[in-house]
Amino acid sequence: MIYDDMPKGNHAVEYEYLIDAMSRLDSMELIDTTILKSLIEQEKLIDAKLQVFEGLEYKVAYMRAKGMSCQAIATELNHTLGYIQNISAKVSKRESIQWFIYY
Repeated sequence: MIYDDMPKGNHAVEYEYLIDAMSRLDSMELIDTTILKSLIEQEKLIDAKLQVFEGLEYKVAYMRAKGMSCQAIATELNHTLGYIQNISAKVSKRESIQWFIYY
């Protein structure tokens, strides 16, 4: 038999084992689908909030939403850490954005 952890002998028990395994997989799929829908809704909300920004504010807000640190953003955009932190704070206050990774 292919599955070593599956009960041996009684086919009714084997079918019961398979039905239980299928039920667990269905539950996992439902949970995954629910989580995915929630993440898509959060992404749309963040994208809508990002649309109010332009230029450097938009870049900082977008990079923060992707989960980048202010230090990484400062390095990538060739600005000082303090300057990027100020912009990040201003953006956060302006739109009440909570930074988290959504990609």
